[in-house]
Amino acid sequence: MPTRTIFVGSAGEEEVRLCDSVEMIAGSAYIVLSHCWGKNPQHVMLTKSTVEMLKEGIALSSLPKTFQDAIAITRIFGIQYIWILCNAAASLSSLAVTNHIKVHFSG
Repeated sequence: MPTRTIFVGSAGEEEVRLCDSVEMIAGSAYIVLSHCWGKNPQHVMLTKSTVEMLKEGIALSSLPKTFQDAIAITRIFGIQYIWILCNAAASLSSLAVTNHIKVHFSG
């Protein structure tokens, strides 16, 4: 179970929000996106100083296209949460195998 996920809401909404796992409905399904930031990430990132701000809401337009697409897919499947696992790339060669999406159903 992830510590935090993103609540994606419904299609057409322009914001999503970070939520702690205790806020998730027990047994909820979630999609997992494994993503590599690359050498110089320029997008909003989860840090100790941004946690509370991200819980208030995250504009979709502030997220990388990969995240926007993954959120759209999550909504199409009717799933409320996405867990985005991010790490920094040591080199550009590691970017070739870093974006993966899987669906987790519990229950």
